Amino acid sequence: MVVGHGCRKVDMIAGFKGHPLSEERIQVYKKVLQENGIPFDEGRLWYGDFWDRPTRAAMKKLLEAGKELPDAIVCANDAMAVTVCSELNARGIRVPEDIIVTGFDGTKDGKYHFPVLSTCEPDYEGAVRFIIKEIEKKMETGSISPCDSKIRFKLSN
Repeated sequence: MVVGHGCRKVDMIAGFKGHPLSEERIQVYKKVLQENGIPFDEGRLWYGDFWDRPTRAAMKKLLEAGKELPDAIVCANDAMAVTVCSELNARGIRVPEDIIVTGFDGTKDGKYHFPVLSTCEPDYEGAVRFIIKEIEKKMETGSISPCDSKIRFKLSN
């Protein structure tokens, strides 16, 4: 997350309220704020339901709330981050010069967006290596053992 770069006011556009992925990302947002000595402010948490139209509505509320603009906006996915950038640019607010915007998921839309979106994307190479190892085990032993594996994410832009 971007808070280590001098950001003191960091808003978040989350997905659906109560949705497990959205709530998990909110917890990470809160944790990183805390690690950087920034108090969590419920008034800086918005919900964009992972889609364009609700994110536009959230941005309208954010921009018309009468608060000082944030230094950064962390979005729970890239689709919402692209929409946030679009809404900011339409109002003459430059990304990243005036406000930093980050996404999550590493979609192709973020790579072709101007400016290129900073995001966290899955480590597909690591996932493929894991799958190949499991296939090799299956070929050697003739069986598969159930296991848990998490795909890591990496920062990209």
